[in-house]
Amino acid sequence: MNLKAIGLVLLSALHVSGCGSDAHAGNEIETPPVEGGKNTCTGFGSPHINVFIRESLNSDVLIENASVRVVMESENEESTVEPVFISSDDRNEDTKTGAYHAILEHNNLAFDVSIVAFAEGYYPFVTKNISFEVNTGCGASNDLTYDVYLCPVGTTCL
Repeated sequence: MNLKAIGLVLLSALHVSGCGSDAHAGNEIETPPVEGGKNTCTGFGSPHINVFIRESLNSDVLIENASVRVVMESENEESTVEPVFISSDDRNEDTKTGAYHAILEHNNLAFDVSIVAFAEGYYPFVTKNISFEVNTGCGASNDLTYDVYLCPVGTTCL
C-alpha cells in the first residue's frame, strides 16, 4: 500500500467515525454558520483584571511600587492572585501599560472580586464585592479594569 492510499484510508476513517465524537443523532449542538457557512467563533477570553494604582492628589501619577491582591469569592470557593505591574507595552492585548495585571482563575462563572492595594508612604485601599460574571459569548474579552486611588500618609483625601 502506498502513502497516498494510507492517507485516504485514514481520512475516510476519521470522516466515518466523526473524529471521536460521542454525539448521537438529534443530540448535536448546532452552531449558527458564519461567513459563508463556516463557524468562525474562537471562544471567549480568559477573565483578567487590570488595576491602575494612582495617587489621589494627582491622578496622573501611577504608583509602580504597590502591592496588589485580588480576591475572588463565590459560594463555595475563594482564591487570590497578586497582579504584576506592566511597565511597558508587552504586546499582549489583555494587559494595559501602567496597570497591575492578573488572570482571574476561578472555577465559577460568577463571583465577587475584592481588591487590596498598599504602597509605602500611602494609606492602604480595600474594596469589596465587585460583581463579575464571565461572558461566554463568542469573542467576549472578559476584561475587568479598575482604578484605585491611594492617599499619601499625612494628608486628607476623599
